[in-house]
Amino acid sequence: MPGMTLLPMIHIGERDYFREMNTEMWRHDTAFLEGCYMPGRKLFHLFHRSIGRSSQLSLQSGKMPVWKKWKRESKTQGQSGLTENIRKNACNCGHCFYDELHTVRADLHRWHALKAFKLIPLWAKLTLPFLILAAILAAPFMNLRDFVFDAEEEDDSEEQDGFMENLIAPFWKFVIEDRDLFLRMVLAEEVLRPRHSGKRLCVKYGAKHMPVLTESFLRDFGYVLANQRDVLAVKKTKAMDVTGIDTGYGHANAKYWEEMEAQKTKAKAVVTYLSETDPNNLISLRVGSGNFPTTTPLTVQTDLSGFNDIVKPASAA
Repeated sequence: MPGMTLLPMIHIGERDYFREMNTEMWRHDTAFLEGCYMPGRKLFHLFHRSIGRSSQLSLQSGKMPVWKKWKRESKTQGQSGLTENIRKNACNCGHCFYDELHTVRADLHRWHALKAFKLIPLWAKLTLPFLILAAILAAPFMNLRDFVFDAEEEDDSEEQDGFMENLIAPFWKFVIEDRDLFLRMVLAEEVLRPRHSGKRLCVKYGAKHMPVLTESFLRDFGYVLANQRDVLAVKKTKAMDVTGIDTGYGHANAKYWEEMEAQKTKAKAVVTYLSETDPNNLISLRVGSGNFPTTTPLTVQTDLSGFNDIVKPASAA
């Protein structure tokens, strides 16, 4: 079985966080990436860009023109298989260092997405343009830093379902649940492929998908957690002083160049996700690693509130 790393991503966050996750991705042999087909993709990009500017945060997609010309997918895109590419990282001369990364778009291509769209009620499809327009108009006045920290402080003990929750429920199913299922189906096949045996794979996907995927790896695939680390994703304010705080930045870069120089075999690992707010007004995404068990029988608990007690020897259960 291959090693597996889960890299939780967010659309908008600190620039150094995206650099850390991108470098971590390059420490692997194959990366499974998100990239769901969405109608009106330009409008969604405009929405994210507006929030990023008003919040002084960076976009996951990096700097792109507002009206970037996206490559149009055919209606059969994805029917014959997932999109795969080879990315190269090398010096100018090509002799000092050279690295390749096999990438797989493990998300709904247009052919998959159109099938899922058919299940969305007509009334929901008719309201979608108005929801997008309202979001774009409100975006310049939204400070995402305040929003994410205020959301962490909300009381979830009371019923939160209302008109807006019911309105976006069909789209939430498509964006989260349908893609969760598709991703797990892809990975269920990929981890058993002989070409991945002994390799190190990673999944660079939205953080909302990570709790379900983590549980699936622990419960269904038989992976176990060994260690974890936090990487700073969002600060309360842009000018906030993080001196003396372990942000997690630079760890992947140091490890990457150590491995490049020594040409070491990349270790097997699984990386899992937790999100939390601490008293320092920071939101971190927690990264942990684990090995695929060989002989020791294990019992796996599915409580994802903390990873210290999730995996333990069967004799101690």
